[in-house]
Amino acid sequence: MVNYQAWDPRWEASAAFLCQSRSTSPELKREDELNTKERPSQASPTTVTDSVIGGEGAEQGDRVRCRCFPLALLLLSCALWSCGKDVPAKTDRTILCSFYPVYIATLNVAHDVPGIRVVDMTSPRTGCLHDYQLNPDDMKRIEGAWAFVINGAGMEAFLQEALSNRPDLAVVDANRGVALLHDSSGQENPHVWVSIFGAIQQVQNIGEQLARLDSNHATLYRANASRYAARLDSLRTRMHALLDPFAGTDIITFHEAFPYFAREFHLRIAAVVEREPGSEPSAGELA
Repeated sequence: MVNYQAWDPRWEASAAFLCQSRSTSPELKREDELNTKERPSQASPTTVTDSVIGGEGAEQGDRVRCRCFPLALLLLSCALWSCGKDVPAKTDRTILCSFYPVYIATLNVAHDVPGIRVVDMTSPRTGCLHDYQLNPDDMKRIEGAWAFVINGAGMEAFLQEALSNRPDLAVVDANRGVALLHDSSGQENPHVWVSIFGAIQQVQNIGEQLARLDSNHATLYRANASRYAARLDSLRTRMHALLDPFAGTDIITFHEAFPYFAREFHLRIAAVVEREPGSEPSAGELA
């Protein structure tokens, strides 16, 4: 049995989610895990095992649980005790993701890959990672990870020391080879996923790099990446139909997260309010 993460078209357009501490998350549709697999007790970070892509607007499935008779449980307990050996637990490989946007992409790319767990290191409400600081739980998750998917482009500068302690950890850079925009000071803008075209590039990057790391399942990673990219491309077509009539329109944005979005949909950013997360807009910006 698998879990499901649905794509919500509102995800791309939500400024509150993209770079503020509060976000509008995609709708989640999840089925139960196998009864033999223990459900994580923590509400955060978000953990999904053997994730699957489903169609948009799919209805929530009924929860189904296997019912075991007490006698069967008693017999099973006796059988295990009489063997004199512990039953070995299934060993999963964990793909850790730095924050929610790359988690969503990886969740779809790793759909139905045997023995793979996809874990979001940070809460979906964390937003961008500009000022993020690692905590002890983060360090434990990094220590136990098989691969670490990051946004790259300077978004996770805080990881440098932690990753130096795990030279064996495979790091998947979602922005590898992507042409980045720069701000007026020449600094790279890491918010590539805000553009749907950029999100597609990231999905393809993640799929290819995971395929090279896990050659036994390379075909599945690549097929999942292609399927999810096609869904994103369909969303892109619909959004162009809605936004193309507004080409050339001036817009005001919160935070410097929207240059990729504006470029894709031919919009002009006239002003940016709250350039840094948590900063107060000036009187001039509010006027």
